[in-house]
Amino acid sequence: MTEHMIIRDFSLARDFRSVDWKASLIFNAMRAALGALVWTGILLAVAVSSNRTFEFRSLLATPFMLFFAYWIFTAPLSMVGQWISKIPFVGLFLIALALPVALGDPLVCLIKKLAPDAIPVEDPPLFSLNAFFWVIKGRELTLSN
Repeated sequence: MTEHMIIRDFSLARDFRSVDWKASLIFNAMRAALGALVWTGILLAVAVSSNRTFEFRSLLATPFMLFFAYWIFTAPLSMVGQWISKIPFVGLFLIALALPVALGDPLVCLIKKLAPDAIPVEDPPLFSLNAFFWVIKGRELTLSN
């Protein structure tokens, strides 16, 4: 299996041909799904500790809603935000978008350690406030400043 790298300063003109779209979608889907599970656990802990009654069906639907919300709202907004990030306060907006997904990053790293072929990147971040990662083919890596 070819190892892929995460590109941190994506340029549409420069890097479009080297993007591995399948690996990008798989990696970001794993982050979104695991982040949704972490958020569901947090919501469950808060509901149980506050002694409030909660609808169990709505709690079961939470990871699915968060996962689909990632693909409908967070991923497209973060892609646009990466290109307009020089505008003041866009960075804060991007951090707010990335926080729910970033909580799944430690689990992604754990899965990479336990089953290296399950995660399509060579070195996933332990915690990153980037809502969407572009995965490129090959061994070259471009780091942001």
